[in-house]
Amino acid sequence: MSDDLLKKVTSLITDKDFQALSSRCVATSLFEEIKFDENKKSDILAWLLNPNEGHQQGEYFIKALMNAVSSNADEAQFNTFSISADILQMSFSNLQVVRELSITHKRQTKYIDLFLIDPYQQLVIVIERKDGSLAKNNQLFNYADWAEAHYDGWKHVFILSDSYGLDHKKQYDKRYIQLDDTWLTDALLDLISRDKVTSYQEAKFRDIHDYIFGRWSEKRDDYYLGFDKILKQVAESHCETLRALENHCVKFKRASFNILDISKNTYFAKILPNAQSIDCNSLKLLELVQRYSPVFNQLHGLNEFDEFEDKLKNLNKYLVTELHADNIYFTLKHHLPSTGCWPIAFEVKRIVTEEDETGYELNLTISKYSDEAYHSLAEKAAKAFGKSFKQNQKRLPIKQLVLVEDLDLSIGSKLVKEINSSLNKISIIAC
Repeated sequence: MSDDLLKKVTSLITDKDFQALSSRCVATSLFEEIKFDENKKSDILAWLLNPNEGHQQGEYFIKALMNAVSSNADEAQFNTFSISADILQMSFSNLQVVRELSITHKRQTKYIDLFLIDPYQQLVIVIERKDGSLAKNNQLFNYADWAEAHYDGWKHVFILSDSYGLDHKKQYDKRYIQLDDTWLTDALLDLISRDKVTSYQEAKFRDIHDYIFGRWSEKRDDYYLGFDKILKQVAESHCETLRALENHCVKFKRASFNILDISKNTYFAKILPNAQSIDCNSLKLLELVQRYSPVFNQLHGLNEFDEFEDKLKNLNKYLVTELHADNIYFTLKHHLPSTGCWPIAFEVKRIVTEEDETGYELNLTISKYSDEAYHSLAEKAAKAFGKSFKQNQKRLPIKQLVLVEDLDLSIGSKLVKEINSSLNKISIIAC
């Protein structure tokens, strides 16, 4: 088994597409290697919002924030906190930014994530930062109450900076304007695209966008164009090898480790120093997987259905899909209920044939477990395929509409003909 797998893995690694991935699965920025938690993101946000910091953009980021506040405030907030033309037009050159401001409220010590203050214009901005966590212990109410009490008569702006846009329910204070990170990512991209910064600054702001507040996009770097496409092509071309690797275990000191799940820490600290207890082929496999671990980490969990899903949607733009490890479901978008089971669910499933070869079958499941409004559609669909529901039957499976050797979706292929024919039957009865 390991000898045959070793040959297949060697073939996989020497594939030009795999090599193309290996040169792209490396960290090009230190930011990729750092975990930016809520506190670190607040530190960087404080740096950007401070007009006197070393980013050399002056009031650019604080004004972008205030524009977002003005755009997202409701009428009550707009009136209550003077988020009006005078704030939007004022200078923020004297603004000071404090991280984790320690306050005492109701005899308890509390910490405000970001406290922005301009004593000359009597302006206080309180920002609570959330990255996937919910507000708790009435912290939003406490911070706003403290600011209003201690800076009575000043302008107050309260911001809930929530990167996930969560519903904080009873913990949400209506005095706060809730913002996600769109305002910041837009500001960063706009700054870069205007060619108003040095190449050094551009790289810095790109990193902040791509790895901290935004999302890296291969579209902005020609070298990485097509990365996802190549990844899926490799997963499709070498799906059997990848499945074998995902099921292959290495035995070590009475323990069994899945070869793709072995961390570098386990490999270098425990396994490699005791290499004499592992058979030669397994050891070579381990060495290859560890050597190319960045690529295998990307491929892990992918299979031929990932590429097939894209081709299927190109075949029919009205399809919605649901991807799994051994199969893929699809149905027409206008048959998709808001809740519950799909009334009509096609399935392409990987099977092992009687000849012990990998094959793929197209199946159909018609269900009445969906909303009652779709039961008539289910009845008509069953009739279109020459079937009918028995009394009290809720699920009607129709097996193996077609059996094929591969997932060929080229024009005129056996699988394409059957998919189109079956979808046509469904489309006709739904009219």
